[in-house]
Amino acid sequence: MRIRPNHLGRLRLRGSGHPAAPIREAASGGKRAFTLIEVLLTMLLLSVLLPVIMQALATSVSAASSARHRTEAASLAQDELNLLVSTGNWSSATTGDFGNEHPGYGWTCQSAARDYGVQEIQVTVAWQEHGRERQVSLSTMVNNNATEAQ
Repeated sequence: MRIRPNHLGRLRLRGSGHPAAPIREAASGGKRAFTLIEVLLTMLLLSVLLPVIMQALATSVSAASSARHRTEAASLAQDELNLLVSTGNWSSATTGDFGNEHPGYGWTCQSAARDYGVQEIQVTVAWQEHGRERQVSLSTMVNNNATEAQ
């Protein structure tokens, strides 16, 4: 392979045969151009790949949004569960929301008696996402005998 300057002083590759070689000079007037088949193949490739790429981007944005909502709901459920256990109000406070700080999220609390004086407390946080209700639930066990002694 030889590298020679062309008549404008630019370097051009001769005899490379490599697909990544610079654009060929057209036969008339030394101007560079794409052939019709190259343009058509490029358009075909774009028409096939562009919808696939756009669908992949839409899916990734939706997955990121869902993950953010689930993470936020889990954090809110943990905070509410900790508050209910620390105050002992799990039987009196059964529903609520998170106000203006977290609009669209609401919570419910359920408690059930278990063996040996243990109480199970479950907090469920619900929200709307893409027109469907989603929810995250967290639960813990509390010894009623220990809370009554305090």
